[in-house]
Amino acid sequence: MSDHVEVDEHSDVPIRLKSGLDLHELTSATGTELCFEDSQDLNAAPTSPATYESDQLFQHLNYQCTNETEDLTPFELLAVEMEDVTAAKDGGVLKKILKEGTGHIVPDKAIVRVHYNGYLEYSEEPYDSSRLRNRQEQFTLGKGEVIAGWDVGISSMRKNELSRFLIGPLYAYGELGCPPRIPPKATIMYEVELISYVDHDAADSYASFTKEERDLASVSQLVEVARAERELGNDLFHQKLFGKAMRKYEKAVSLIENARLQNEEDEVKWRDSLMKLYLNLSLCSLKQAKSTRAISYCRKVLDIEPNNAKAYFRLGQAHMQLAEFGNSKEYLLKAGKLAPGNEDIRQELQKLDRKVQKYKQMEKVTYTRMFDIKPEQETTKTSPTKSSSDTAENAKQKEEEDVRQIFINRFKSFLDNELEMEFALPSTIDDEAVQCAIQLAEQMGVLYEKAGRYHDFSVRFYKPEIESEQ
Repeated sequence: MSDHVEVDEHSDVPIRLKSGLDLHELTSATGTELCFEDSQDLNAAPTSPATYESDQLFQHLNYQCTNETEDLTPFELLAVEMEDVTAAKDGGVLKKILKEGTGHIVPDKAIVRVHYNGYLEYSEEPYDSSRLRNRQEQFTLGKGEVIAGWDVGISSMRKNELSRFLIGPLYAYGELGCPPRIPPKATIMYEVELISYVDHDAADSYASFTKEERDLASVSQLVEVARAERELGNDLFHQKLFGKAMRKYEKAVSLIENARLQNEEDEVKWRDSLMKLYLNLSLCSLKQAKSTRAISYCRKVLDIEPNNAKAYFRLGQAHMQLAEFGNSKEYLLKAGKLAPGNEDIRQELQKLDRKVQKYKQMEKVTYTRMFDIKPEQETTKTSPTKSSSDTAENAKQKEEEDVRQIFINRFKSFLDNELEMEFALPSTIDDEAVQCAIQLAEQMGVLYEKAGRYHDFSVRFYKPEIESEQ
């Protein structure tokens, strides 16, 4: 027997639509026509309201939905302190700000991202909650993607604002409701936080242009479209969706990179827009450990503005990722000169110092293992605890002497072993260590040959040929 359970005729089996719904049409007096796909999976799991841990649910209980007086229901009691935000002033969407937002009111047709809880009257538990799902909702205002009350209410909000809305049936789910969760003629209370918004109208309008209209678009128009794409990329970046953010930035770059500049004003706008995009692309590349790509974008910024501190800063970060510490320090110091007193640069230099010290310690271990140095071959170690009088210079000299002694021991064992005719240093060994090895080889009579560009070793050491007696 199969593991599928029997399904009643009216169970909550998901039905797939051929196309999406416009909620405004669905709740209107005339309604809308629904078209279903022919093929249905009758064995699909039934849908039901999400279940959550009790401690999660407890944090989102709203007791105001059950408070009432002799004369007023809970929602009527809440409505007393709320403002009508509908254009017709018909009381269909009432609002109370719980936490003030910042900046401008969200523009028409913006792409918004929100967290919300939805409550029915006389029920303190949310019937729907993005917070309990731990997933923010994203949609475009004014396109029928959400109930009309959300379009009206959220259009009155500012970024980071938290507001409470009472939405009547005309602006919600109408006369019929949405069984089983939304009863007929239901007024719904939502507490909505506007996390972010992006004014994407310019990009949407440009997408509808004909090829001829796009070819004739001015630099100002293209820069505005690029700004919309960049802001959408920024929003994706803040969600840590770095790959998707990069695609938005790249799309914006492709729009304006080869724009036809008519005057100096066009050039200023073009340069400013491209620099922001290249810097954002470099940051996304760093977040994805694509160091060489980050370097390429930083170079593009410096081609436009040779003294851009951010570009040098990110060059330093990229070279640090590649363990190219000398280059990293050079670029970070350059950034520091261009932006003196910058805390981020100071912290990055400290991070670089820690990485260098860690790398040197790892390198010493690598030398020892690579050359198979036995404990009795190693020089006598001093106590790992350093006195307060030890300076950074003394510590560096000690490290250099340790590396030098490792090479001396390796060359001695190489010369004493009649069966070993050559050995090589890996290409990963740093230049200072290579020079140290070459100097010791010359002193101890070991021959060497430097590697070509594409070899996997840096230097090969071998013994001089001994001529046989005649």
